[in-house]
Amino acid sequence: MPDNKDLQFELERLRNENLELKAAEEKWNITHKSLQLANRFLEIANRHTERQALFEEIIAQVKSITSCSAIGLRLMDEVGNIPYDAYIGFKREFYQKESPLSIHSDHCMCIDVVIGRVDRSQSYSTEGGSVYFNGTSKYLVSVPKADLLKSRNTCNAEGFESVALVPIRQGEQIVGLLHIADKRENMVPLELVLSLENAARHLGPALNRILMEERLKKYAETQSVLLKEINHRVKNNLSAIISILHLEADRMEELERGACLPVLRTLEGRIRGLSAVHSLLSARGWNPLNLSQLCREVADATVEGMNCRRTVWIDVLDSNIRINSTQSQHLTLVINELVTNAIKYGENNAGESNISILLGMMRDMVSLIFKDNGPGFPEKILSGNFDEDLIGLELVRGIVIQNLEGEVVFSNEDGAMVTVIFENQLKNEAALIANSVEIT
Repeated sequence: MPDNKDLQFELERLRNENLELKAAEEKWNITHKSLQLANRFLEIANRHTERQALFEEIIAQVKSITSCSAIGLRLMDEVGNIPYDAYIGFKREFYQKESPLSIHSDHCMCIDVVIGRVDRSQSYSTEGGSVYFNGTSKYLVSVPKADLLKSRNTCNAEGFESVALVPIRQGEQIVGLLHIADKRENMVPLELVLSLENAARHLGPALNRILMEERLKKYAETQSVLLKEINHRVKNNLSAIISILHLEADRMEELERGACLPVLRTLEGRIRGLSAVHSLLSARGWNPLNLSQLCREVADATVEGMNCRRTVWIDVLDSNIRINSTQSQHLTLVINELVTNAIKYGENNAGESNISILLGMMRDMVSLIFKDNGPGFPEKILSGNFDEDLIGLELVRGIVIQNLEGEVVFSNEDGAMVTVIFENQLKNEAALIANSVEIT
């Protein structure tokens, strides 16, 4: 038979083993509960796009888990305030006294937790930076009076005996906290606090996503308002310029008017074309435009601006080609000049001007073929000789080559024909965006 010493040794070994098993079981329970809580928080976060609804469901979930009567969620703002973004169970008077607190001027446990100033050697703290009390009155009896005067102690003054403050983290940065309180003692055991602490590490990124989406939404709304105001002012300014041109024409003597009116009409046509494309772009938030629609709008605006007294037929081939805002503005001037030139010189024997615009795309290259039914271009244009009387066509050539980085060919085929070829920048922009996306 084993002697008494052997039995004592065996009992001690079994006791230690039992303690280890119990500690492992507690650790497993905490980990399991933490994962359950984290999954629940993430499920809630994924259901919401509005912060207030998300915050309210989070605190309702924490209340259900803890069975405590009062729950609050604080997030720190840009200037160091930590208001209650959502709460349940606290009286209105308590909320008004405690929201917001400032990390710069207030002194209490909430501030210590948020700024990471918790003394982890104290029995009421955890390694993760949480604090918890299961009898605030008993704890405060042990605190020196001088230290009591430095702190707010509002929770105890309101009768809360059980209090836990759990940091919410985004990575290693503390962004807020969960405040759990109850007037009963022993409502926040360590196991519960540790489970909430671990789960709150997953809550931080979820809350941050909602806040970032909200900020982006507000930013987009602000930019939209500013863009509408700018668009409105630009349209008004373009209209004012057209009115000034009309006033100048009315003030001219008869002799001056005959010489200057064509120039003023040409300027008006260009401005109307720019106004038309500006209206199109602003209506679509400066997103890519359909090239067929752009051609029609600009051509119609140009005809209207020239106050043409004969019939002008415009036929634009339907197309799904889209171009970005920058290329749209360059093409506006090109189309305006070509329509202006066709109306001036492209009249047939019946006194009509027929204009057709054919559009096509091969790979990334856009082709625009502009034709009228007039006598065609003179030989000097075909040979590339643009004199001062043909400044509009010289402008076309300059815009296509320099701004669109394309090619332009002037030719005759049952009238004047202009072929413009340029690379569609939309594909390049999409490639740049795709290459700039970083997966995190």
